[in-house]
Amino acid sequence: MNPTLDVDVEDFGNDDEYVSSEDEVPQKKIGRGSNFTAAEDKTLVKAWRAVALDPITGIEQPGGTYWKRIHNHFVRNNKSGILRSQISVTHGWQVIQVSCTRWYDCLEQVERLNPSGANI
Repeated sequence: MNPTLDVDVEDFGNDDEYVSSEDEVPQKKIGRGSNFTAAEDKTLVKAWRAVALDPITGIEQPGGTYWKRIHNHFVRNNKSGILRSQISVTHGWQVIQVSCTRWYDCLEQVERLNPSGANI
């Protein structure tokens, strides 16, 4: 994951080429791999969004099924050619989630600096 990644919100809005098949992806034994690339991070975010924001199943599903579906989406749409295990995808998401939480916390602190209607 690249900590200085410059990402536009529009990067996640175009799902025209995104495959959403629910077919199971065969698992292969994979050793310790390299860090996720910026493109893989974007693919992982799209996979998470497709599964977590699915209005039919959403996040109300068993953890194993949830991450299996995210992994399947990720593998089907990952164009890097690097094989990632389900555990690797789960850990990759945890790294992204920590960064998102830090960003959100900073945003909240900035918003509290000038509360609406406060006198200077």
